Amino acid sequence: MLNLLKSVKRSHMSKEHFKILKEASSLEQTIKELESKNKLGQERVNKLLEQQNEALSTVKELTAKFQEKRLESQKNENELTSIDSKLTKIKSDIGASFDAKEMEMLDKEKQKLLEKVDQLEMAGLELLENLEAIEGDIQDKNTFLEGIKETISEIQSEVDIETGERSRQIDSLQTRITASLEELPESFVLTYNKVKAKNLSVSMFTKIQAKSCSVCKAGVDRSKEVQVEEQLLLKLCSSCGRIFIPNQALY
Repeated sequence: MLNLLKSVKRSHMSKEHFKILKEASSLEQTIKELESKNKLGQERVNKLLEQQNEALSTVKELTAKFQEKRLESQKNENELTSIDSKLTKIKSDIGASFDAKEMEMLDKEKQKLLEKVDQLEMAGLELLENLEAIEGDIQDKNTFLEGIKETISEIQSEVDIETGERSRQIDSLQTRITASLEELPESFVLTYNKVKAKNLSVSMFTKIQAKSCSVCKAGVDRSKEVQVEEQLLLKLCSSCGRIFIPNQALY
């Protein structure tokens, strides 16, 4: 009988107890908002870091492309030098030859080489233009990287200060919550934490309105309504799992 009386006593709450639960929940919501702001602050920095990494990757790719085009340009120059040597020899051979067929053959070879020179010179100009364009892109990206590095440093400092201040607020609120919940029976705190862990939308609390849960609209029988409204027992909605707050404890 004594255990039964203790059980009944533990099940009863006062209006103040319900208000403590509501205040704790409100403070928990404030903590979530502060944590969300901290997360958003770091996301600002992370987005800038992503842009920085993308720019660094682009510079790496452009540098590799620049090296590739420079090698092509050098190869082009080497080939032109080789052809120039061949043309010099052919001109010398033509000048020293008295054989008409040989001179004709040498002249045809000279013309082919001259056509090749034209092709190589055009390709060389195009390669130089590509190199200049790539070099300009690299300079632009490096200028961007210098700017974003400074921006990241400034914003990270700002975020660190704001995050530190919010974290101190969170610690203070958590201390208030802990102190408040210590005023409640352990079984109530366990129920509160169990419902809180569900991360219910809107609120973890509800009330009985027109014999129904005011949130999910599930019906509430008369016996549970009496337990909540008159006996001030801690009860949950059988449908959505929210804690019923007696109407007299709402204000």
